[in-house]
Amino acid sequence: MAAPKISSCSTSNPNPTVPQTKTSRQIHKTLMNSKLYTKRVGDIIELARYAYSNPDLPDRSDDGTIDELRKLVVEYIMCEIDMIGKCDEFVKYMEEGGEFVGDFWRMIKDYVA
Repeated sequence: MAAPKISSCSTSNPNPTVPQTKTSRQIHKTLMNSKLYTKRVGDIIELARYAYSNPDLPDRSDDGTIDELRKLVVEYIMCEIDMIGKCDEFVKYMEEGGEFVGDFWRMIKDYVA
């Protein structure tokens, strides 16, 4: 399965929903301007762990709204799923469950239909 075509994956097409906080914008810019190598997938998983375990970041709201850092991480993983999805570390993280899995599924389900 090919990676979904998500507007935030393209550096030539500015995404109107670019993150609002300075930190999230910096992370977004770094991710979009970097090439992901298999040996660095663990860093992305650690970023996801941080986003989903940090007590200062809000959980998903009742209306389904996701914190912007969490959304950024999930969108990036979706963009790079062809590589990230092959890594055991990602599979193990998914097996842990939690909000990441729910957010990931809610965002990617439209691309697998």
